Amino acid sequence: MPVDGHDQRHTVLNNLSILSPLALPTLVTKVTQAYRQRDIDEINRLSQHHHLTDFVLIQPTARWAFKTWSVAGFTRVIDHLTASGETVVLTGGRSADEIAMIAAILAHCAMPQRVVNLAGRLDLPELAVLIDRAKLFIGVDSVAMHMAAALQTPSVVLFGPSNLQQWSPWQAPHILLWAGNYRSLPHPDEVNTATPERYLDAIPANEVIRAINRQLTCLDIPTSRTVNDTVFN
Repeated sequence: MPVDGHDQRHTVLNNLSILSPLALPTLVTKVTQAYRQRDIDEINRLSQHHHLTDFVLIQPTARWAFKTWSVAGFTRVIDHLTASGETVVLTGGRSADEIAMIAAILAHCAMPQRVVNLAGRLDLPELAVLIDRAKLFIGVDSVAMHMAAALQTPSVVLFGPSNLQQWSPWQAPHILLWAGNYRSLPHPDEVNTATPERYLDAIPANEVIRAINRQLTCLDIPTSRTVNDTVFN
């Protein structure tokens, strides 16, 4: 299979290109995310316990630090949301670094009583249910971002030196803020994944807040979006 131009196409299209010799009359490019009834039951239990009905979900963390934004930036975003009356749910993985980052964010929040911390408590299918129910997803270049895209949850996404053409949210209602608009970035193939440098810190918090306000304003307009009903046993 020729690979010319693959770095200028989305990963979904690159993966589907392997089927081109079959000359299929129809090629479905829609990506979906399924979850199980037991995942729904667990999120129902957590939602009842934390009184979650209408909320914004933020996943600040990623596998690598270079894909994350600053603690101060996320704190400003959360303070803006909670001051506006929003409930915020924080999620993240179980690694010590992710738990520590979210603890640092919470420690600086002005209204922590309006923030529900579920970091380290969900598996991926349970996270999918929660993202599906969120009014808005805010995060970085991560698995959770791609899940939000598959679930068609409106999103605000912060992106760094990853290849935008290949890894941006696929066919989803999102606003993407790219660190490359505010500073120079290394080539995606030359990033040292172990670097402690946070390239996304160049993205101003006021720009993120502006994008969030735009998305929340759009949510006030009736749409046809419904919660995903794709469930597997």
